[in-house]
Amino acid sequence: MKTARTGIYLCALWLCLIPNVLPAQGPVAAPSDTTRRIQVLKADYTRLTKNGGGEQFLRGDVVFYHDSTFLYCDSALLRDNRVTAMGEVVVLRSDTLKMFGDSLLYDGTERIMTMYGDVLVQTSSRELTTRLLRYDLTTEIMVYAGPSLIADERGDVYSQRGIYRSRSGVFEVADSVVVLSDSLDLYADTLLYLTREERVLFEGPTRIFLEAGEVYCEDGYYDYPSGYASFQRSATMQGDDMSAQADRIDYDARRDSIILTGEAEYTGSDMRASGQEIRYNRTSGDGVILGDGVMDSDGQLMRGDRLVFNTLEESFRSTERTRFASKDFDLDADIMNFQQHSEDPGYAYGDVQYRDTINDLAIDSDTLLFRQQDEYILAYGNRPVLKIAQEPGDTLYICADTLWSRLLEDSSRLLLAYHDVRIYSDDFQGRCDSLSFSDIDSILRFWKAPVLWLDTTQLSADTMSLRLQDGEPDYLYMKRNALLVSLAADPYYQQIRGREIYGAFAQKSLSQVHVIGNAESIYYLQNDDQDYIGVNRSMSAEITMDFVDNQLDRIHWIKQNDLTFSPMEMYQHTSARLDGFHWSYDQRPATVLALRYDLPQ
Repeated sequence: MKTARTGIYLCALWLCLIPNVLPAQGPVAAPSDTTRRIQVLKADYTRLTKNGGGEQFLRGDVVFYHDSTFLYCDSALLRDNRVTAMGEVVVLRSDTLKMFGDSLLYDGTERIMTMYGDVLVQTSSRELTTRLLRYDLTTEIMVYAGPSLIADERGDVYSQRGIYRSRSGVFEVADSVVVLSDSLDLYADTLLYLTREERVLFEGPTRIFLEAGEVYCEDGYYDYPSGYASFQRSATMQGDDMSAQADRIDYDARRDSIILTGEAEYTGSDMRASGQEIRYNRTSGDGVILGDGVMDSDGQLMRGDRLVFNTLEESFRSTERTRFASKDFDLDADIMNFQQHSEDPGYAYGDVQYRDTINDLAIDSDTLLFRQQDEYILAYGNRPVLKIAQEPGDTLYICADTLWSRLLEDSSRLLLAYHDVRIYSDDFQGRCDSLSFSDIDSILRFWKAPVLWLDTTQLSADTMSLRLQDGEPDYLYMKRNALLVSLAADPYYQQIRGREIYGAFAQKSLSQVHVIGNAESIYYLQNDDQDYIGVNRSMSAEITMDFVDNQLDRIHWIKQNDLTFSPMEMYQHTSARLDGFHWSYDQRPATVLALRYDLPQ
C-alpha cells in the first residue's frame, strides 16, 4: 500500500514538472482584473522551477499582460514579478505605443522596462530607433542611449542619447545632435523637440542651415508649422547675399523677414545697417532701424534713432532726429522722407541742417526739399540761412524767406534767395529783395534796392554785383542810381553818385572805387589837425576814389566840369545832399542773429 501511494505522488509530481510538453490553453485577451502582478496570457511551452512556483521559463509565442500593456516575445523568464524577454520583443501599450527590440527587462513592481538591441518605438505620428531604452511606465518617461533617430513627417533627429516624456510629448536629445528636414538642417549638442507644438529648442553651440543661409547661436528655437525661428546668444546669420549678427535674431521663413535685437548688424547686397533693433523684410524690401541706427546704402549714410526704409524703392523715412550723408552733402533733420534716384524731391523738416561737402557751404532752415540727381534744394520756413565758408573762422551768411539751388546742365550751380535778403560777414553786410549766385563766375547779384555796408561806408544802386574770390569780396559793380555814402561825422557824409560804380577789394577791404557817367560828389575836407574846414561839391564824367580800411581817403576827379567849395558854416549839410541820399545804417545786420530778426543796433 505504501509503495502504491508513493508511485501516485511521483506521477503527479512528474506531470507538474513537465507542462512544457502541453500547449497553452485559452484565447489571448486582456484580463479584466487590475492586479499588479504580471500575467502570462500565452506561451507554447512553460517550465516551472523552484518547487513549481517561484520562476517560470516560457518560450514560443509568449504573451504577457500588465497594467494595459501587452508584451510579446519568443522566450522569457518570469520571476518575482519581473520579466526577462528575448527574441523579437514587442510591447503594445494602450493602442498608442508600440515598442520593438531584441531583448527586454521589465520590473512589474517598479513598472520600469529596459529594452536592448535594435530598439524601435512607434507612435501614431513618429518613430524612435535606438540601441538601449529605459521606459518608466509610471511617469511615462523614456531614457535611451546609443545611435538614435527620431523620424516623423517633419524630418529626422539624430543623436547619441535622449529622453522622451510622452505625457508632454517632449524629446530631450543630446550628444552630436543632427536634425535633417525640408525646412532646415541643424547640428547641436543639446536639443528639445516639442512634438505637440512641432517646435525644436536648442541649447549650446548650434549651427542651423536654412534656405536663407547658415545660422550660429547658443540658444533658440524653430517652429515647423509657422517657419518662425529665434536665435540667441552670439547669434549670427550668413547667406549668399547677406550677413547678420545680434544678441537675438528672429527669422520668419514664410515672409523672409528678419528681426535683429541688441547690438544688431545687417549687411545685404544693397545696404549695411546697425542699431539696437533692425526689422527687415527681404521680399518687400521694407525695414526699420531703432536705437542708434546707422544705414549705408549705395554710398548714402543715414543716422538716427528711428530709420524707416525700403531697399527696393531706395526710399528712406525718419520721424526722429536723423542725419543723412552722401558723397556730396550731409543733412540733419527731425523728420526726413526721400527716395533715391526719384524725380520727385524728398523733404526734411524741423531744424534742418544741410551741408554741401564739395563746395563747403551749408543751409539751416525749418523745411527743405531736395533731389539728389541735380542737387535741387528748396529751403523755407523760419528764414533759412546759407553759410559759405571762407578762410578759417570767417563765414559769409545769406538769409532770406526762401533759398533755392540746383545744378544746371553745364554742371554749374545756381543759387537764388528771395524776399528780404540779408547778408552778413565780418567784412561786409547787406540787404536786398532778392539775390542770385552762380559758381561759374562766383558773382553775387543783388536785385531790388540792394544796400551794402563796409564799416561806415554804405553802397546802394538799382542792381549790384559782387564777385567773390575764394569766398572773399574781390570786385564790385553797381548799376543805375549808384550811390556811395561814407559817414565822416554826423551830419557830415562823404557822398558819391554816378550811373555806374566799380569797386576793387584788397585783403577783404575796399581799396578803390571808380565812378562813370554823371559823377557827382560831396567831399568834406580836413586840415592837418583833422578839423573839418569845408565841403567840395563837384560834377564830372568820372571819379576815382582811394580807400584805406574801408574808409574814403582820397578822391580824384576826371574830366571835371564843375567844382565848388563851401566853408563849413556856409553849407547846408542836411538839405544839400545828393539826389537819392539815404542813410540806413540802422538796417544793417550787425550780427548773425539779426539775419532772422530785427534787432536794435
